Amino acid sequence: MVPPARPTDESLGRFRRLIDRLPLMIASFDRDRRLTFANEPYARRLGVSPGELVGRCIDDVLGAEVVRRMEPHIERALAGEDVEFEMPLPRADIGAQQVRALHVPERDEHGSVIGWHAAFQASTSDRRIESDARSLAMLVENANDFIGWCDLDLRPGYVNRFGLTMLGTTLEEVRGLTIMDFFFPEDVPMIRDEFIPLVQRDGFAAVEVRFRHFRTGAPVWMHYSVVSMRGPDDEVIGFATISRDLTARRRVEELIRGAMLRAEESAERLRAALEA
Repeated sequence: MVPPARPTDESLGRFRRLIDRLPLMIASFDRDRRLTFANEPYARRLGVSPGELVGRCIDDVLGAEVVRRMEPHIERALAGEDVEFEMPLPRADIGAQQVRALHVPERDEHGSVIGWHAAFQASTSDRRIESDARSLAMLVENANDFIGWCDLDLRPGYVNRFGLTMLGTTLEEVRGLTIMDFFFPEDVPMIRDEFIPLVQRDGFAAVEVRFRHFRTGAPVWMHYSVVSMRGPDDEVIGFATISRDLTARRRVEELIRGAMLRAEESAERLRAALEA
């Protein structure tokens, strides 16, 4: 029988990076209750680095009171049982937070339990955040305004349903373009050389400009309002827009201008008739 291949340092590194990016707090403990592994989210929750946690006793990491409440679940995991439960867990920035937890026994090659793996996910606040995010996403997607964002290279990352319909295109198509493709060629220099630099300088700018319907080529007048998006370190990471379709207003303005022009022409003809 060919023995199984041992994982390489490269594969272990890739696995570690994957574990660190999961939206879960993951840690492993031996039978002596000492931490043998912690991913980045677990360590970040406690306000330390993973290296500072390895080798420390669980009482020292989480506190004696938390471990006392967790003890029945730990005992069940060490007895070979998968355990799911909810409880408050310390968090460095906001204090205790309710989490969903899963404890899974770790076994050696003989099947003996040598410790346990623990996974935690914030429950109460995350549910509220997820609910708020879903509500916000629904609001944005169904808004009667053009809403979208792009990166610093002006490549769109998102355009809502109204915006896609207004442009006569799809999100997949839009992601292969830049926002300059939204405008008529004669308007691109103004957007590129004047408007975008103004947003970069001031963090906000607005202008009335024509968007171009991708299928028909028809102009769509918009109040184009753009703000800078900033990352956690306050650096600009892209641009976002909530822009209003001015087509109806422009149509009314054209009707008013036409009516005024006709009225002036009628008045001029009347003056000419009276003077004749």
